[in-house]
Amino acid sequence: MVGSSWPIYTFLARVRHKIRRHDYSLDFFQGELLGGRSVLSSALPFVDGSSLHSFLEAGAISVAFAGVLTSILENVPKAYVAARRGSAGMEARSLVYATMVFGPTYVPYIPRFATRAQALGLSNFVFFCLDVEALASCSSLPKS
Repeated sequence: MVGSSWPIYTFLARVRHKIRRHDYSLDFFQGELLGGRSVLSSALPFVDGSSLHSFLEAGAISVAFAGVLTSILENVPKAYVAARRGSAGMEARSLVYATMVFGPTYVPYIPRFATRAQALGLSNFVFFCLDVEALASCSSLPKS
């Protein structure tokens, strides 16, 4: 990075105050981030909204992971076809547009951003809410 033209030190100087006040607590359980087998992994093909809620109440999965699974269960990822890597042929893949949002600077834009994404036909769009205010704003959006 030192050899690049990106002004990393200028960037770090600008964000140092925000970095100091962030508590960096993990929203996901460690096993979820590491891809380890969980109670849910063997039952995943059979999970629906109500059973997902019971896993959440039992503490088997985190609230953040439950949100990811809810998006998947609601068919948020959209299929597309791409060339297969390293060989001839095509393969089906899933695509999700995702962004994260937090803080008083960006939270007010969530409703308009979501409306614009919907107007563009992006039904496979996910917000990762990094604070309570962002989550409240996202939760108040109409279900599409």
